[in-house]
Amino acid sequence: SKDVQKGMEMLQTLLRQGENPQAVTGAAASRLREMLRAKLYLESGLSRQQAVAALGGNPYAAGRAVAECSRYSTKRLSSALMKLAETDFAVKTGRAQQRTGLECALIEAFGFGNGVKVKQQQ
Repeated sequence: SKDVQKGMEMLQTLLRQGENPQAVTGAAASRLREMLRAKLYLESGLSRQQAVAALGGNPYAAGRAVAECSRYSTKRLSSALMKLAETDFAVKTGRAQQRTGLECALIEAFGFGNGVKVKQQQ
């Protein structure tokens, strides 16, 4: 999809600029958590404005999380967050390389609606 291609291009740019893959993983996980919280607030019956207020922090960032969460199901957001956690663990235990692990996690989390799995290095 176009979103995956754009995301991979952004990831490659960040990594070429010297960003630490662990920092990118952390930032992605933080964003996913924010989107998941927003999704859960909306599903509980809060309005978009109430969800933004409930998220707290920077109103612009909270508003983006509320707007973006509508593109994904709660299950998809939860799965993506879990995949990043699994990847982080695999990298830290030497079962996956940082860059490749992050790429695979993001592709698997958002790239395929049909459940295609991306195999990591063993």
